[in-house]
Amino acid sequence: MIGPDVLGRLIDHHAPALILYARQWCAAPEDVVQEAFIKFSREQPPPANVLPWLYRVAANLAYNQARRRSFWGEPFHALAERLSAPALRSPEHIAEQHEMQAIVRSVLDDLPPNHRAVLVLHYLQDYSIPEIATIFDCPEGTVKSRLHYARKLLKAQLQRHYGGAAILPDQL
Repeated sequence: MIGPDVLGRLIDHHAPALILYARQWCAAPEDVVQEAFIKFSREQPPPANVLPWLYRVAANLAYNQARRRSFWGEPFHALAERLSAPALRSPEHIAEQHEMQAIVRSVLDDLPPNHRAVLVLHYLQDYSIPEIATIFDCPEGTVKSRLHYARKLLKAQLQRHYGGAAILPDQL
């Protein structure tokens, strides 16, 4: 079994990112992450790759919670609010950034979960293709394919809904 000190360090270090990740699918990401860590503490033997295991379990728990509660509108909105770091910027720049985030948020909310997840992990949380493949327990080629089609879907929906807007995920 995992010792409380090791578990405490893992929670302190990884819980905030896991909460942010789970927030895109469910209303109570803190509960999901807590449950993931409880499952981790009971796992015998402990998983070899702790972080990918935690992300996979958190994603599955969040999907299940979202299905039970039919909650799909709010998660990404909360994530986008956190993307704006407090900095000294002009009001025009801040307003423009909020408008762009709102547009991309609304389009991301409509993407299938597997496409949304790879976009969030790759562009918002800076995970590499191999790291995402480990998290989803799939080949790197599958992640590259999902990322390609997610960008393609995102671009097409932005162009369809917003008259040719050319916003890319890295401009969030």
